[in-house]
Amino acid sequence: EILSVDAVKMVVRAESMVTMEQLVAATLPLGMLPKVLPPYKGVTVGGAAMEGALGASSHKHGLFLDACRSVTLLLGDGRVEECFRDATHASHPSPESPRGSTGGRGPPTLFSALSGSFGSLAVLVLAEIEVN
Repeated sequence: EILSVDAVKMVVRAESMVTMEQLVAATLPLGMLPKVLPPYKGVTVGGAAMEGALGASSHKHGLFLDACRSVTLLLGDGRVEECFRDATHASHPSPESPRGSTGGRGPPTLFSALSGSFGSLAVLVLAEIEVN
């Protein structure tokens, strides 16, 4: 499910099973697209973030995960952590929290280790994705 589209902050909060097709359908009518958009419309937010997906703008914005400000993860011990790409965004956490959240703030090192992990480190619950 797409939880929010914020045209002021230029971010979309989406759960992991949202496909790129659904993400585009929610943002394109507002004149926005994700900064990194993998070419296959069936790829999910969780899959793109955890596999290291690329898009046509990757030469400028990097991997799909690089276009995410934060991710909420379910760790193997049952904790729910929100991890931020960098300290800039960590100082302004989103007010929405997933059910069962411990309110934890995961380290940036965990965030940077996710790309290419294919879910072996944690389960991605939702992501805050930058759009332009």
